[in-house]
Amino acid sequence: MDNRIRFTSMLFCVLLFSSCILNKDTYLKSFEKFVQDVELKEHLNESDYEKIDKQYTEFTESYYQKYIEELTMQDKTKIVKLKVRYYKSLARHGLKNAGNKLNEIGDEALEFMDILLK
Repeated sequence: MDNRIRFTSMLFCVLLFSSCILNKDTYLKSFEKFVQDVELKEHLNESDYEKIDKQYTEFTESYYQKYIEELTMQDKTKIVKLKVRYYKSLARHGLKNAGNKLNEIGDEALEFMDILLK
């Protein structure tokens, strides 16, 4: 029960913090904080995953699209690293979708590197 209370508190804080995302810098800091919170979780089951994955999707799709024009190459590199850290943490917990997502992010990182090298 204690883990559920801590997880609920963490999720509440992340949702509260993310609702205050007003600019690109706040977005990047909030996304990093979210990933750090997931990394610190000692136990993560499929039910927890469904909840945090909604937040992850908000960071990687909604907020990303909102600030894409303001993001530098350095910012985009940081976002790719945060995605890898997120799925690496999920893989550590043995969640079934983590491996496939890491492969997708790897492909995204390779495409990103091709753009940088051109």
